[in-house]
Amino acid sequence: MSDTTELQETLKMVAESAASFAPVDAKRARRVRDQLEGHDPAFWRGMAEQGWLGVLLSEELGGTGLGMRAAALIAERLGYACHSEPFVSSSVVVASALLACAPSARRSALLSDLASGSRLLALAWQSPQGELSLNAVQVLASSTPNGFVLSGEARFVAAPEANGFLVLARRAIGARSDLMLCELTADVKGLRVTKEKRSDGSFSACLHFDSVMVAQDAVLAYDSENSASATHALQSALNAGVLCTAAELYGSITRSLELTLSYLALREQFGQAIGAFQVLQHRAVDLWMQKELTRAALGAALDKFDDPTSSAWQRQAAASSAKARASQTALLMAAQSVQLHGAIGTTDEYELGVYVNRSLALASDFGNASWHRHRYGQLTPVQEREINDDPLTGSGQTLANSASNPVAVEQDLNALGDEAFRALVRNDFESHYPKHLRYMPYRLRWSQLRDWYLRMSSMGWIAPSWPRDAGGMGLAPAKLLIFLEEQERCGIARFQDHGIQMVGPLLLRFGTPEQRERFLPKILSCENIWSQGYSEPGSGSDLASLRTKAEKIEGPHGPEFLVNGQKIWTALAQDATHLFVLVRTDPNAKKQKGISFLLMDINSPGITVRPIKDIGGHEEFCEVFFDNVRVPLENLVGELNDGWTIAKSLLGFERVFLGSPKLPEYGLQMLVRIARLAGLSDDPVFRDKFSTLQLDVTHLADAYAGYANMLIRGETLGADVSMLKIWSTETFQRIADLCIETAGACGALVGDVTIGAGKVNALGSWYKARPATIYGGSNEIQRNILSRQVLGLPAS
Repeated sequence: MSDTTELQETLKMVAESAASFAPVDAKRARRVRDQLEGHDPAFWRGMAEQGWLGVLLSEELGGTGLGMRAAALIAERLGYACHSEPFVSSSVVVASALLACAPSARRSALLSDLASGSRLLALAWQSPQGELSLNAVQVLASSTPNGFVLSGEARFVAAPEANGFLVLARRAIGARSDLMLCELTADVKGLRVTKEKRSDGSFSACLHFDSVMVAQDAVLAYDSENSASATHALQSALNAGVLCTAAELYGSITRSLELTLSYLALREQFGQAIGAFQVLQHRAVDLWMQKELTRAALGAALDKFDDPTSSAWQRQAAASSAKARASQTALLMAAQSVQLHGAIGTTDEYELGVYVNRSLALASDFGNASWHRHRYGQLTPVQEREINDDPLTGSGQTLANSASNPVAVEQDLNALGDEAFRALVRNDFESHYPKHLRYMPYRLRWSQLRDWYLRMSSMGWIAPSWPRDAGGMGLAPAKLLIFLEEQERCGIARFQDHGIQMVGPLLLRFGTPEQRERFLPKILSCENIWSQGYSEPGSGSDLASLRTKAEKIEGPHGPEFLVNGQKIWTALAQDATHLFVLVRTDPNAKKQKGISFLLMDINSPGITVRPIKDIGGHEEFCEVFFDNVRVPLENLVGELNDGWTIAKSLLGFERVFLGSPKLPEYGLQMLVRIARLAGLSDDPVFRDKFSTLQLDVTHLADAYAGYANMLIRGETLGADVSMLKIWSTETFQRIADLCIETAGACGALVGDVTIGAGKVNALGSWYKARPATIYGGSNEIQRNILSRQVLGLPAS
């Protein structure tokens, strides 16, 4: 058994044990809240017997040594079952602080007592005003012959019932002011503890120090001119606490959503379940997406903590990333779940109330969403890199010398390691794809991209997903994702590639040998350029309601179809040589049952193409009219009336690709440049908006990686992958909105305009972002799919 498999089995057992030991019990949660002030000593002893209190400690120190992932699983379960015991603040935070201190007899004794549950310890470090800064520590330490004397206050200390505290204090050493971490018992002379009630019924403490004596051997860590051991211990503790609080919030979020979905499915008004109302379905989907983003952010953060090569700042950034999303989602879930429940959601008698109040408390622990967004932005600034900003510069040019020195691919590229393959592809793209055609704010015409794709064809790189025996690269899933990611990263414009992306794979799966022999070589050589004829003026995203009809007749040269109707939003059909079209061949069948899939030469008599100018002034889409168009029977793909099955078969990579984070990542780059040119990079209002969008993109990338790994493992993607498309396109729109807002008056100017000391196209991203939420199935339709196929809400 591999180490990874063994770890997965261990974590599975931890999760099952946690679910058994900490079941959901709202009555218990209220009893602990009302009678025990948020802490049940009997349950705490049971947690010690389960080994939870020593989950981060080695067996030599009295623990189980299961690590941070197990701690996060336990925290998640406690959040799911709404247990308010201070597991995170004591067993995670205090343990992490002690583990970061130098070994000593006192440290070992404290860790042993912590694991056994014989001592409940809490960390005291925040100032009375609650600042989350080491510079704000207001407990002062003065030296004495036998140790130190503490004075001042520390607020927001978890577990006021603790029988001991780790205290962070500031001491003056000449001109320096260093930190030290010391241990005190709760009954030490001069220490007074007052309590403040929190939203969930638990309490936080304020520690008042009035000349409290600290022995020299009670100092566990201290900073000096040559080291920062106390600071390191605190940062280790807070990183762990932030991460596991995010996990606890995720558990609470998950249960709150379950309660809400159950209520939507059961509560009836106006003769039907309220979950059938589309507006409520879409709200529920948005809550579910936030939960999934929280899960992805938490998983990515845990990966950083597991990685021994991760630096301290990378772990800090990962923890802040997860906590910012978890806190934001928890507060959104609390507000929206109450609204979706109606009046019953506002009552304490209903189970939801305990989760709402617990989420309010946890969302502020160790920093709220705003604070962590700010810290994440400081730790991971987006670096501006050179991009082409003017869609008009060189737009009439072709790719000069783009076919020079093509890298002929003879070897199986799947044999390369992933990083070697990525380097090969990136080097080629960066070396040969022209800068003036990168990151274009509208879709380029075939005349502008012809030479580039002819070069790709000559290299054998034109069809990365096709098998090698069909003329493609035959890339395995992992390599294909890298190839697509590098195209997006480099800003390579997608040409009219329906032949590569759709027709070829369809013919390989459903086509006859004659069809493959006839069409595939000309797709690979770019002799034939294809456009898609799906949408119609009256159907939009309701594709199954199409009305373009094809009647089977006997023609002068044999059986054929006579096609009449109209298609719309056929991208760049004015450049295409061929169309693939969904047509209705059985008007009496159910909507999806009477549809067939036809291939057409766009120059066939009776086909008229009319370009449509969009609001940005470009002609990306067309209307296509069919007036008694004759299509040979051999151009039918698959069985008659089975076109719907064929059309639905192309999901997989296309569904993931539409949700790629690369487009909004490009948007952030544009936003960074506009802000710099406008002199707003350091504006606090802009920084807050930017950090929110930065995390939206980061968490999209985290979620995208999860689905990509599923494909790499050969797993089938479900309907839930639609969330990527929704979040990617809507995030890009929010970024584009901020681009024109940041540009001020220049945000209304078309093309390459001067802002400050440079030029940028601020409006281009806005135009590019508008159709993104419509194509590939509008986001409203995607939400309908998610509400029914993933959330299980009733149909209207």
